[in-house]
Amino acid sequence: IGLIPKEESTPLVRIPYTKAYRQEILRAAAAVIFAAFAFAFIPATISYNVKKRRFEIFEYRRKMIDSMAHDLKTPMAALAAYSENLSNNIATDKKEYYASKIEEKVAQMNKMVNDILSFSKSESSSIVINKIELDVASVISGILADNEHAIAERSLTVNYDKKSVVIKTDKKLFEQAVSNLIGNAVLYSKEGTAIDIACDGNLLTITNVSAEKLEDVKSLKQAFAKGSLSRGSKGTGLGLAIADNNLAMLKYKLDVRSEGDRFIATVKM
Repeated sequence: IGLIPKEESTPLVRIPYTKAYRQEILRAAAAVIFAAFAFAFIPATISYNVKKRRFEIFEYRRKMIDSMAHDLKTPMAALAAYSENLSNNIATDKKEYYASKIEEKVAQMNKMVNDILSFSKSESSSIVINKIELDVASVISGILADNEHAIAERSLTVNYDKKSVVIKTDKKLFEQAVSNLIGNAVLYSKEGTAIDIACDGNLLTITNVSAEKLEDVKSLKQAFAKGSLSRGSKGTGLGLAIADNNLAMLKYKLDVRSEGDRFIATVKM
């Protein structure tokens, strides 16, 4: 019942291979090839970026070690020479001179080691941040008092209105960062010039006239960067790097730039 006679069954219809069907097949093939390429490309890209990052870290550490060795080599050579002179039979006044020079070089090396340790600590992600209310004016006044001798020695003038600005931050990290910024301004200012410090709301600006030509200012925030070869052994080249790391941990931003011979460091809090 209800059977369709054999002779009345629907015949098989052949679909003609037209240009439209050919395009659909090509699109499908292209999609498959693209998907295969994407699945192969993504892991390769990830692997490349990982290896590149490892190489960059390796190169960064290598350059740091080279710079550390170079900076420590000079005072160590001086120590060896002064010690050798002391071991010889020399006049009393010369002994006092060499002894004072040895003390000076030991202090220089001690500062280098402390700066290296501070930099290493500033790169750590395990630092606990303890925020308290802090008067920026009080912090800056204390730092200026600590640098009073160096400021007078270089005949510098400091312009600061001591405007009270209270922020909530980690006292130790913030003080070290600002101390490095002001210390950098004192160390590299042209003698007899002025250092301008201004803090208004969430913006702290420190400006000084540089004694030397400023080259590639942005790179000064990198570890062991000293701006120009003429800076010699004045500093370790870690001050701005430590300040930048400390401020970044506090979610602040340090910007450095130059306008002619003026070096400007700005902290956005």
